[in-house]
Amino acid sequence: MHANAIAYPSSARAASATLHTATDRSNESIQQLLKVALVSLPVDRHSTCRYLAHALALLQPDKAAARDQARPAQLCSWQIRHLQDYVDAHLGARIRAIDLAGALNLSVSHFTHACKSTLGTTPMAYVADRRIDAACRAMLDTDASLTTIALAHGFCDQSHFIRTFRRRTGVTPLAWRRLREASPGGSRTHAAPACSEHVT
Repeated sequence: MHANAIAYPSSARAASATLHTATDRSNESIQQLLKVALVSLPVDRHSTCRYLAHALALLQPDKAAARDQARPAQLCSWQIRHLQDYVDAHLGARIRAIDLAGALNLSVSHFTHACKSTLGTTPMAYVADRRIDAACRAMLDTDASLTTIALAHGFCDQSHFIRTFRRRTGVTPLAWRRLREASPGGSRTHAAPACSEHVT
């Protein structure tokens, strides 16, 4: 062998060992495979192809991960159900984005993007909508005062409840309640339009 020649794996056992030790997807492993392929190219093209193919295989997952990162984050069906159950179970308490993200074992950033991408709204707007919907049911099904309903559904006070309700429905809670009571049949249990829709 020439004195300046670089040694390369000459046996099948050595080649196999090189492939197995290169399973780590680090840059170091890929660089090592490319070096071995370069050395074996003049002598053993078959082994060279194997080294290059393995190096390429190590790179493929990284490309797939990049494509996944480029896709908008989404909540799957079970996460949406769990989110809804969590909010409904804590309507009377303070709910923060970090609480919702924690309930789904997600980071706040990932959860916020996923919520907006899947539900078309921010986490806090989603919570407010759930509070309003539940408050609407309470106004239909009970004779409780607006203050009682407001506090039971996580609003600071009646004024906060009225502002939020009007912003989402176009009317005040009292006007909405009276409109439902005046509906045909005059029953509180009469079906009412969604509270999130503006009343005309």
